[in-house]
Amino acid sequence: MGGAGRFTSSFALSAAILGPPLTIATSRLAPHRVMAAALLVFGLGNLFVALRPSVPVIAAVRLVEGAVLPVFISIGSAAVARLAEAGREGRALALLNVGGVVGIVLGVPAGVALAGGTTWLVCFAVLGFLALAFALVVGLAFPRLPDSGLASMREQAALLRQPAFEGHLLLSATLFTAMFAAYTYLVAFLATVVGMHGAGIAVGLTGFGVAGLAGNWIAGRVVDRGPTAATAGVAFALALATSAVSLAGGRLFLQVPLLAFWGATHAAAFLLCQVRVKTSASAARRSPPERSSSRSLCGRGTRPRCRLLPAEARGLTRNRR
Repeated sequence: MGGAGRFTSSFALSAAILGPPLTIATSRLAPHRVMAAALLVFGLGNLFVALRPSVPVIAAVRLVEGAVLPVFISIGSAAVARLAEAGREGRALALLNVGGVVGIVLGVPAGVALAGGTTWLVCFAVLGFLALAFALVVGLAFPRLPDSGLASMREQAALLRQPAFEGHLLLSATLFTAMFAAYTYLVAFLATVVGMHGAGIAVGLTGFGVAGLAGNWIAGRVVDRGPTAATAGVAFALALATSAVSLAGGRLFLQVPLLAFWGATHAAAFLLCQVRVKTSASAARRSPPERSSSRSLCGRGTRPRCRLLPAEARGLTRNRR
């Protein structure tokens, strides 16, 4: 369990450190090429693990795949948002996230069941071939766009100087840290605390994922109305869900609804954070620099406000006096 946790942590650390600069570096390329290349990395990496299984090889592949994952998600999300109708970007991203949730519904339980009947190396090989196949599909079928439409390095650096945007990033980082601190050990929790094994774990993960589909659907219906308020509600619900799951112990009749509730809020948080940060970035880019300086001049008294008047108006005021 500790080894699996270290592999997951290294994957996440690589995504956090290497993912953003790689995303910016590839943002001016055609999205279908970037996403196809990312899938090639996943496919070849998993096949290499299946052929050369060892701790150093797995660790190296996880680091590389961790760096590529944000590129695939960010470039793909930005492209889908550009293809969506105005005002329906949130619903379009919710539809995109269905793929990730379906991966939890089908992929994780299927992997657990397959590994129980064979070995984990077979899972890596199957995942490798699937990634290569979908790399071909994305490369040939995804709509053509000249670039992803993401902001340049200079624009993104300017965003980091916006306090509101920094606050949204900090909220997302805090929420994702809490989410994956629990989710990383979900399989181990089901085995050691709930007492599930093999097929039982696969069923439990399937239920977790199906509940995630419901959570993603609900989030897609509300995210365009108020992503910040919705995120606050989901964060509170996640805290309740994970706390209740840990307190329920091995009582299966309690764990079933609690795990379903956890799965729904877990999936909803992805979409809400994604749209919230995107909306904050768009608002910050639309805000002209003069607005920030004007706000700094506006105090509570009347004298600072006079400084915001046009020069002609101030002169007219003095002439009237």
